[in-house]
Amino acid sequence: MNAVQVKIDNRYILYDVDCIENPASFGFDANYWASRDAIIGFAEGRGTTFFVQYAGEDYVLRHYRRGGFIARLSTDQYIWT
Repeated sequence: MNAVQVKIDNRYILYDVDCIENPASFGFDANYWASRDAIIGFAEGRGTTFFVQYAGEDYVLRHYRRGGFIARLSTDQYIWT
């Protein structure tokens, strides 16, 4: 994995540059993939997880959600160190 971190708007994205060339053009929204008929499945739990097929590869799209006690303080943020 060739990990790269980039800031887009007020969000940071950590991604593998060998898999995605430009994360800004990549859809981090389920509607983006649904409009392209690329969602091949989903699972529900702490939010919905979407399984996406793109360029012959399988990916997972999931909004980060905290669980347990700490979720009372922050539902979807964390500190990257």
